[in-house]
Amino acid sequence: MKGDTGVPVADPSTLTGLRMAFEMSADGHSDRNIAQALNAAGYRTRGTHGSNLFTKDTVRAMLLNRLYFGELPGERSATAAPVQHAAVIE
Repeated sequence: MKGDTGVPVADPSTLTGLRMAFEMSADGHSDRNIAQALNAAGYRTRGTHGSNLFTKDTVRAMLLNRLYFGELPGERSATAAPVQHAAVIE
């Protein structure tokens, strides 16, 4: 979510679920198993289509999102300005 200054910040209500997903992935769980665990814990996706259950596809997209690592997607030149948001996944 965006903070008061417009810079992305972690949403405290979903941060635990996000970290759980990355930990499960690191432990070798499938995207489908991670989706089932997130849904069982009561987490839901949020976006333009409302609040929905996680699927293997939404989990895969989340795990590939470099924003959580304090990066921006795509290639950045060496002279690009540093990112302004903090990493939430180490």
